Amino acid sequence: MEDMQGTRRRRLDGFEIDRDQAWILRQRAQCMGRTDRIFIEMILDRGNSPAQIAHLTGQSEGGVRRRFGRLVARLASPQTLAALRSRRLSAEQREVGKAYYLEGLSKEAVARKTGTSEYFVRKTVRQMEAIAKQSIANSRNGKAQ
Repeated sequence: MEDMQGTRRRRLDGFEIDRDQAWILRQRAQCMGRTDRIFIEMILDRGNSPAQIAHLTGQSEGGVRRRFGRLVARLASPQTLAALRSRRLSAEQREVGKAYYLEGLSKEAVARKTGTSEYFVRKTVRQMEAIAKQSIANSRNGKAQ
């Protein structure tokens, strides 16, 4: 299916994803845990349907669809973008963001994984949320980010 600009779009079980969006999701998925990354690759790269994945994994088809939706939401969130690219964050803060937003770890688990305090993790997550809100406000006002 093509949109008005001639961009090739694919329908993935309730999600319409064009080539550029799929590329972005693939790139961001590289920072995810192995299981989530493989799950995204099965759908985006190999074209497996939720029914096929459900059969392979023993999950329900609805569960596979919900999981894909949650993963896409995590990958597309402004917080994820802040975790990956914000120059206002240190490398350590970006690692915290990747673990929290992309791997879906709890704040306590992030602190253990990164060797930081839970306070540092909470503070970093709040900072990323503020960066994301500011980025959204700037894009609505037409300002460059």
